[in-house]
Amino acid sequence: MSYLSADDLRAGSVVIDNAERFHDDLLDGLVAEFEALSERYRGVAFEPRTVTATLLPVAGTLLTLPNVEVTAVSAITENAVAVPSTDYTLWSTEGVLERPWAWQTGSIVVSYTHGLSSPPAAILRACREWVRAKAMQATGNMPRNALSYSDESGFSYRES
Repeated sequence: MSYLSADDLRAGSVVIDNAERFHDDLLDGLVAEFEALSERYRGVAFEPRTVTATLLPVAGTLLTLPNVEVTAVSAITENAVAVPSTDYTLWSTEGVLERPWAWQTGSIVVSYTHGLSSPPAAILRACREWVRAKAMQATGNMPRNALSYSDESGFSYRES
């Protein structure tokens, strides 16, 4: 599921409400691009994501996962042997697995779910604005640094 649908975006912005000019594929693609960009930049998923990571542990009792806000660990294998859930403790906010003895050297595969339950309002606002600006840039003939412009209907827009 994405942060916002094309219909959500059109309902929230008069500028991109023309479905013929701003196709669903364009808007959905820009939302997906914003999701990837914002989650990579912030280091946290703003919606639940399920991943499988292959890790090479450093000797010690802690195993750091690539993501934070881990909500569930579904499976761990250590050198192709399943690790029971009773053998480790999950520090979910930090994305760390801890156990009383050291993780073995070699390949550890962890399947887990991470991320917030839903995007915060500020992220949705940022997504709307970013998609609107990118959609206008992709479909318009407006110069990159223009502050105001008019569309075919004569309606004028002012950027600030």
